Amino acid sequence: MIFLIGCSNRNQENKAISTNSNTLVANDKCFFDFIYDFMVDKDFQLSRIRIDRWYYRNYFAEKDYSLHFYQSFNRPEKEFETDLQNTKYLTIIDLKKKLTSNLKFYKENKKWSLIQLEDSDFVTDSVIDFETFLYQFSTDNTFMMNHIRFPLKYTFADPDKDYADTTQYLDSNSNLKFNFFEKSYLMYFHETPKIDGKKIMIFLRGIDNGLNSYYYFEKQEDNWFLIEESDYST
Repeated sequence: MIFLIGCSNRNQENKAISTNSNTLVANDKCFFDFIYDFMVDKDFQLSRIRIDRWYYRNYFAEKDYSLHFYQSFNRPEKEFETDLQNTKYLTIIDLKKKLTSNLKFYKENKKWSLIQLEDSDFVTDSVIDFETFLYQFSTDNTFMMNHIRFPLKYTFADPDKDYADTTQYLDSNSNLKFNFFEKSYLMYFHETPKIDGKKIMIFLRGIDNGLNSYYYFEKQEDNWFLIEESDYST
């Protein structure tokens, strides 16, 4: 199961408490503290909905990591400890339903709430944006290999060197596999309503398992390419 652990020093004062009377208390220390409770606690989730069309959904299942998309190659510091802005977005793409759900969260009076939900069809037979590119990249091996810049720079924490950074350059004969649509869906957090631009970094953050990877994509001549991978998993 996916459990998104957010702010440091989680405690019962900051964690929402649900009761049979639906009395929920607590301010949110940061978004990633809030989203944990929102995803796994039905009463808490329903208490933070500011839209009409909703039913309880538990999105955190079957995966042991979360994905975060950034439109630059620099991740904001302390993002998982404090809120850097009052708006956050979560996108879920369900391949079985061929549906994209875009969720917008807003923080007011120290509490986060879901204020907007937009659904749209997800197209799988053509590349029209980064998400559809990522689908083809994840499911079509030939497409994937054609959209990697070789030699691919690969940096990792080397356990044989006390986890010091080691860099290798992988060629097209390397056994590569990237599946961002594992379990038939993609779920990712982002800072702006739309993912665009010419540089996108995907941060894969493990849930209590030491996973810690970065994937760097760049748009070159109207085509996306994976240009670098870093794996600091322990």
